[in-house]
Amino acid sequence: RDRVILEKESITVETWFKADRFSKRTGLISKAERAGWGLFVSGGTPSFSFYAGHGYLSIKGPPNSLQAGRWYHIAGVYDGKQSRLY
Repeated sequence: RDRVILEKESITVETWFKADRFSKRTGLISKAERAGWGLFVSGGTPSFSFYAGHGYLSIKGPPNSLQAGRWYHIAGVYDGKQSRLY
C-alpha cells in the first residue's frame, strides 16, 4: 500500500508532458486517496491541488496558457505556507 504523509505539510510534484489536445480536467500525475495531490490540465489551464491536513488547496496557472503539441515541464510546490505552480 502506497501512502504519502505530509508530516511537515510540504510537497513538490513535477512532470514533463506533451498533449495532442486539451479538453476536460485531466490528471497528469496524482494520488487520489488519503492526503491526495495532483497536477492537472483543464482546457489548456494547468493546476496543482493537494490535501494539507485541513482541506484541499488548489492553485491554477494562467487560463489557456498551454498549447497542444508542445512539451511542458510543470511543478506544483507547497512549502507549508504558500503554494506555487511553475
